[in-house]
Amino acid sequence: MKKIKSLIIIIKSQIISSIYYFYLRVRFPNIKLKDRLHLYGGMPYIYSSLNSKIEFGTNCTIINSTKYNRIGIIKKTSICAERNGNIILGNNVGLSGVSICSHDQIIIGNNVLVGANTFIFDTDFHSIESEIRLKEIKMMVPIGEKTKPICIENNVFIGANTIINKGVRIGANSIIAAGSVVTRNIPTNEIWGGNPASFIKGTR
Repeated sequence: MKKIKSLIIIIKSQIISSIYYFYLRVRFPNIKLKDRLHLYGGMPYIYSSLNSKIEFGTNCTIINSTKYNRIGIIKKTSICAERNGNIILGNNVGLSGVSICSHDQIIIGNNVLVGANTFIFDTDFHSIESEIRLKEIKMMVPIGEKTKPICIENNVFIGANTIINKGVRIGANSIIAAGSVVTRNIPTNEIWGGNPASFIKGTR
């Protein structure tokens, strides 16, 4: 019985993935897909403006439901490249209810796993000046935002409910503890955690 249920889940995932793969190809020609996405728990929200681009590596898995991740997913995964944003995902990337938004550039390397409900933004979205924020609300344009690229290197593991801020580089093989807020660069082969995230210990 368990084998039959597993087979049904795989077949359902393949059907949904194929439909969404075709949709992205037609709707967003500036999105590059090297291989079909593996989708579980429905379809994510993916958007790319005309001046932006999104690239997926091979064998990327996106989970959109608590049914497939018992930690608890508060929303479906969203991947949005707007304004002049670029998002590049490497091979074997796993995302669970993750929110990624780029107005600059976000690069995620190979074999990176991003835990449930994590936020990765390379922009502040709004100015820190109250007068400019009021103008942004009226104009519906982020005229005072600041952006800096993000780079997450190969083999990184990011725990659930983490926030990755703009301008951050996370070194290869490093681990970010669940619930962390990453505000500065993290070297390779280290474990960091907390708010703001700080060094805990090495991974080797």
